[in-house]
Amino acid sequence: MSDPVCAVSSVLGTKIPIPARIRAALDLEDGDQLRWEVEDEKTVRLTVVPEPDGTVDLD
Repeated sequence: MSDPVCAVSSVLGTKIPIPARIRAALDLEDGDQLRWEVEDEKTVRLTVVPEPDGTVDLD
């Protein structure tokens, strides 16, 4: 991904929707796992957890 992709979403109870442009840029699908890391009081790093070796993506 060469150009930054930015979007804003709102917290809905205990859920945070991931905007479509972010899901598309990261190629996220149902069941993908995300790792959340709090870096400081205003910054969170979100990382897509890679599929374990030996798994097969049937799509």
